[in-house]
Order: sequence, then structure tokens, then C-alpha cells
Amino acid sequence: MKSEKMVIERTTSGIVRQLSWWDGFLSNTGTMNLFWIAYSFMWAIGLFPGSDLVGALLVMTALLIPHVILYTQFAAAMPRSGGDYVFNSRTLTPAIGFAVNFSMVVWNMFWMGFTAYQFATAGIATTASLLGHLFASDALVNFGSAIVSTPSLALLIGAITIILVGALALWGNKPFFRVMSVGFIIGLLGVLAMVIVLLLSNNAAFVAAFNKFVETSANIPNYYDAFIKSAAETFGFTASSPRFFSLPTLIVLLFAFQPLGFSVWSSYLSGEIKNANSAKVHAGAMAGSLLFTGISLAVVGALLTRVLGYNFLGAAGAYYANFTEPEGGIINNAYFYVAMLTKSPIVQLIIGLGLMAWTFLYIQPSLAMVSRCFFAWSIDGLAPRALKHVSRKSHVPDVSILVACVIAIIFLAIFCWPGPIFSIYGANAFLGGGTITFAVVAVSAILFPFSRKTKRLYELAPAQYKIGGFPLMSLCGIISLIVMSFVTFLFLWRSELGVTTLPSILFIVLLYVIGFIWYYVALAINRAKGIDTAKILGEIPQD
Repeated sequence: MKSEKMVIERTTSGIVRQLSWWDGFLSNTGTMNLFWIAYSFMWAIGLFPGSDLVGALLVMTALLIPHVILYTQFAAAMPRSGGDYVFNSRTLTPAIGFAVNFSMVVWNMFWMGFTAYQFATAGIATTASLLGHLFASDALVNFGSAIVSTPSLALLIGAITIILVGALALWGNKPFFRVMSVGFIIGLLGVLAMVIVLLLSNNAAFVAAFNKFVETSANIPNYYDAFIKSAAETFGFTASSPRFFSLPTLIVLLFAFQPLGFSVWSSYLSGEIKNANSAKVHAGAMAGSLLFTGISLAVVGALLTRVLGYNFLGAAGAYYANFTEPEGGIINNAYFYVAMLTKSPIVQLIIGLGLMAWTFLYIQPSLAMVSRCFFAWSIDGLAPRALKHVSRKSHVPDVSILVACVIAIIFLAIFCWPGPIFSIYGANAFLGGGTITFAVVAVSAILFPFSRKTKRLYELAPAQYKIGGFPLMSLCGIISLIVMSFVTFLFLWRSELGVTTLPSILFIVLLYVIGFIWYYVALAINRAKGIDTAKILGEIPQD
């Protein structure tokens, strides 16, 4: 007898509730991503010598728990596609909800392009170079170098990657998330291989392996010490040691936020998660992914510091921050450095494939988020009707997926041929596509149990926890607003991150302006057609 599929048909749109908490966990973990192992520790120490990113990661993990709690309660109260768009538009005003989400969506299409670029120039290039040196294959080494130095080749590989992810998304949620599961396992195996290699190694072993690699590839002896000295002379890097109670550690809380702030990504897929009105389902996906990623990053970071050396990581970060490649055919990321420590081609391949898997996993949840926001806009009449079209076969918003992929490939080209526009993308993405959005959601969470528009909805929600008679949701909103405001301040305070450049600030502001203009133009168009958009936006969207 053929088993009945455990899905709930949404007759209003064709969307199907067939995702589990595990699929949500994958979305969140893929968005946070252990790819950050490659650069975060280098970057943080290189810019802020004396910082303790391992400690900052543990602190940020704790600080983000209220952020996760308020999202779990929102997602359970309004289990619809669109995440912050739905929460803010129904609690505050539709104009604010749309403009904030518009910015979030554009930054994530940027992110899709950037991660496709990283898949080519970090993932594939690292693996090819490692195996090329191991097997004395000039072809592999040259291929790895060519990806980094040839924009058209990086564009080709990146575009194929986005198209492949898009094809998986169009195929349906089941194959899409099955591939994410496989990617997660491969990525996790790569990280576990790194952990084992690091546990069995020490700093002396790494110094010897690093020097031998550079001497073999470029005939430069004893490069380890020269590498650190060169970073000091060329970029002003200052040798130091990590101090937990220090200003640099306080500053690098923003580096800890960059991955960990996005453990709430599954909220954008709530319209497709089974039992999405259960706070426990969302807590498993969000809190579980936050703890997994935060602890994993901290453990690997501690091992990297012990084996590679704190000041070596800082020197590598100084090169990275100044867009300069080290000598000796080195691909400047931590995955590459750890792989130097083993002579096993199998282990090196596992580490390289792990890096490729993590970069690939970055693209999938970003595409899912963007396409579901397009879908939610269209359901509300704020975007072309075609964007809410759902495939009868795969039950996914197919037109939205195609549009998101095309725009992401355009952004990919920007990263392959960096020009003036490249300067607007970087740490500032974590404001317009992160802290500002989360701060507005925090305000919505504070008001949600009390607002005349939403109080009844809160009372009907499955999770109404209170502390001393005060809604836990509102309390978490207050704490989250403080955290997001402080992290935003850190991004704006430190000029090293490039957020305060004029092009950067203008682009951040411009996206919000365009969002508001888009909203009011859509209202005018609908009004001319006799459509009461205000009435639509006063209801919880159906999907």
C-alpha cells in the first residue's frame, strides 16, 4: 500500500507544508555557515590585534538567544512565508515592513553572487591548488591560480553554480533540501577532518609544513617568520596575544555577529514548514543551529590559534584585509593552511570538498529566502503577479526563483570585475541585510503583545510565555534591540571595515528609499485598478 505523503496543501497558492525542523536547521546553518572558518579569525586578528574572537563567539552566542526566542514566537504566531516582511508589515506599518525587507532581499541577492564567487575562487581554487602541489600537477595548480586571476573563468563557474542551485530549487523542496543535507554532511566531514589534523599537530609542525610548501613552490626558505614580518612592515600589523577583557575583543563581537546573527533564516520559509505554528519546531531549527555553529566556530578557532599561531593568523588577515595575496602560491584561507599539515591526499580532498560544500550551502538558503519574499510581496499585491506563481508539479514559486537567479548572476559579475561599486559591498551588508532589519523586528516584538492591531493575534498564538506578567516576547525584543543597536554602532564606529565610506552609506540609504518609493507606487497602481491594498495588508497573508 502506498504511504500517504505528510503534507498540507495550501489551496490559496499551491504552496505545500512539507519541510521539517531539520530543513529549517539546514537553512539556518547554511546561512550562518562554517565557511567563516576560512577567514574570520585571520580577518579579526589582522584588523584588531589582541582580540579574542573565540571568546567573542561564545559571548555573541549567548547574546543572540533572545533574538532567536522572539523569532520563534513570531514564526509560530504568523507561520507564513516572508519572515521579517510579514512580522513588521503586520505589527508596525506595511510601508516600513516592505522597505526594510526590500533592503534585506537586495543584499541577499548580492550575497548569492558573492558566495558563488567564493565557491569558485576559494572552494574550487583551494582544492585544485592543494591537490596540484600534492601530486606535482602543474595543470591543477595553474587551474586553481587561473580561477582567482581570470574574472571570466570565475564568472563562468559561479554562474553555473547559481544555475545549478536554481535548477534544484525548481525541481522541488525535497531534492533541494536533500542536496543541502548531503552538502552539510560533506562540509561537516571537512571540518571534522580539520579538527583531527589540528588535534594531532602543533605549531612547530605547522611552521615546518608551511616553510616546506613555500620553499618547494617558490624557493623561499623560512617564510613563516618572514610572512609575519612582511605583514608588519607592509600593512602595519602589530604582533600581540589574545586578551578576552580588552577593547579589541569588544570590537570583534561584530565578527562573531556576522555568521551567528542569521540563525533565524528558517522564518522566511514558515509557510512550508510542517507544524509551523509550534514554537518548539522553530526553536529546534533556530536555537539548535545557533548553538551548533557558535560552538563549532569557537572550537576550531581555538585549535587554529594553538597550531597556526596567533600572530600568523593576524598576518594572514592583514594580507586578506588589504586584498593582497601572499607569495609562494599560497591561497590565503585557514582551510588551505590546515590541509598543509597532512600528506594524505584523501584528507586534503575531504578538507577541500568541505570548503566547497560550505560555499555551495551559502547560496541555497539565500535563494530560498529571496524567492519567498518575492512571493509574499506578490501575494500582497506589491510586486508583479507572476512572482506568486507556484508550480503545480513542484509546489515552489518558480518565477520568483528564476528572477532571483538572474539578478544574482548580475551581482556575481560585479565581484568578478570589481570596480567602484565593489566598495559598497562588504561589512555594510550586515547592516542593511542584518542588524537594521533585526532591530526593526525587535521593535515589532516589543509592541506585538500590546498593539491594538496584533494583541488579539498574540493572544491566539501558541506561545505566550511571561515573566512576572510581562510578555517574554517583548522582553526578548528589548534585549535584541539593545544588541542590534550596539553591533550597528560597532560597524559604524570602526572605519577599518569600510562601512562609513560615502558610497557605502549612500547605497544603504538608497535601498530603503527605493523600498518606500516602490511601496507607494504599488499602492497607487492598485488604487487605479480599484484594488484595496490596505485591506489586503491588514490581514495575515495566506500561503
